Amino acid sequence: MTQPPPGPHGQQPPHHPYGQPSQPSGGPAYGGPAYGGPPYGGPPYGQSPAQPPLGSEPTSIRGARWASWVGAVICLVYPLLTGLEMRMMGNQDWQDIESQWGDSADGVFIAIIIGATLVSVLIGLVWVGLTHAATQGKEWARIVGTVIFGVVAICSLCGAFIPPIGPSIVLDLGLVVVGGVTVACLWVPDSTRWIRQQSSARPS
Repeated sequence: MTQPPPGPHGQQPPHHPYGQPSQPSGGPAYGGPAYGGPPYGGPPYGQSPAQPPLGSEPTSIRGARWASWVGAVICLVYPLLTGLEMRMMGNQDWQDIESQWGDSADGVFIAIIIGATLVSVLIGLVWVGLTHAATQGKEWARIVGTVIFGVVAICSLCGAFIPPIGPSIVLDLGLVVVGGVTVACLWVPDSTRWIRQQSSARPS
């Protein structure tokens, strides 16, 4: 068999049987992916595949909204029950009001209860508003609501165990539990996906 003529500098070109060209060293054969690269059509290694958008509200989002309304109802009932408990048990707070205001003590007491109820209901409505805003894709509302829950939970737990401990401790603990359920529902993975999906769908 005749050898091909030598190339430049006297080097013989490589001989390939059957006329097949050689593959570059380290390169993939047959047009496949590079060695160490991702499989055909797959995401780069270390990255999870893109998740399809959620077609409807996840259960956790609906649960967060319902829990926020339960919390608002507790905010309405709490000062009324606390005031009734204070009046019926004749604790130190009521005795202080009675000794200071005399015959006007009942009127002052009612005014305090109404004021406390209005403030408590306002807090409950703010909590509901933040929860609903978060479920519509406002990430800041979820963060602010979580911070508010932390403050309210600390105050409720501290107040629940200050003597004398009365029936209102049930509402204190209930408020903490309901608030915790609301926050947990807003931060589970499905809710996070839904909130981000709603946020990206809103016109900028």
